[in-house]
Amino acid sequence: MAANWSVRQLVCQAHGCELAVSWRTDGRWTWTVSVAGERIAVGIAQSQEGAQDAAANAAERHARADGVIQLTMF
Repeated sequence: MAANWSVRQLVCQAHGCELAVSWRTDGRWTWTVSVAGERIAVGIAQSQEGAQDAAANAAERHARADGVIQLTMF
């Protein structure tokens, strides 16, 4: 039986952050906002548009908070 692959992922940059939105097999969308490879916000939405909006809003909130992050130490 052959595998049936389906990948839906969007990646962009906004407000100095990396935003990623991915489709899950349960029909929901996950979103992640990262800076310098460190996650600063994550969530789940019911639609692609909702996930994109949530990620963009999280990136904007981060930028308004002076863009401060705590990087993982060794």
